Amino acid sequence: MTRLSDVEVIDPADAALTAAKRAARRSARLVRAEASRAEPAAAGLLAARLVGLLAGPDGNGAAGKVVAGYAAFGDELAVEPALALLAEVGARTALPAIVALAEPLIFRAWRAGDPMREGSYGILEPDATARLLRPDIVLVPMLAFDMEGHRLGYGGGFYDRTLAALAADGGLPPLAIGIAYGVQGVEALPRGVYDRRLDLVVTPEGIPVDNRAARRA
Repeated sequence: MTRLSDVEVIDPADAALTAAKRAARRSARLVRAEASRAEPAAAGLLAARLVGLLAGPDGNGAAGKVVAGYAAFGDELAVEPALALLAEVGARTALPAIVALAEPLIFRAWRAGDPMREGSYGILEPDATARLLRPDIVLVPMLAFDMEGHRLGYGGGFYDRTLAALAADGGLPPLAIGIAYGVQGVEALPRGVYDRRLDLVVTPEGIPVDNRAARRA
């Protein structure tokens, strides 16, 4: 089976950008793998920070909202503990499912203990009978982020395409929160015209990027 790490959309019109992203991914994978080994408590710290952000008095009111996470793949920073805590304060939680390579993700209802299946590219997804949900908040995995909130993914374009589709469907665009270890931050990343900026980046250590003011403008 083809794995997600082997999926890359190549832009023949911009070979230099494709090469720059490929090189950035190679180094970012090494950084994230080392962080995963060195920070075993990171998922718990992240969970507490996300609950404080989304359910606290100055947050976005997670109760009643759909928070879409992801099933951690490889050494991605796990958000399952955060989803469990958010469900306890009234959030409706969901996970993504891949429809096809060039299509936006869909999101299905999921809570800890619900059945899952192996979907495309070896990633776990909710059972196909789980209810489809439109997320209010999307937790986005990554290989790296820069200080403006741009994200380096695997290259398949799934999240860029998904966030664009949700912004254009007539509803309120979801709050896009990048999830990463602090050491995954870099000064700048190579990016193209279709790469979408995140509203926030949250790490176990803090919130290094906050673009919510631009979202409200």
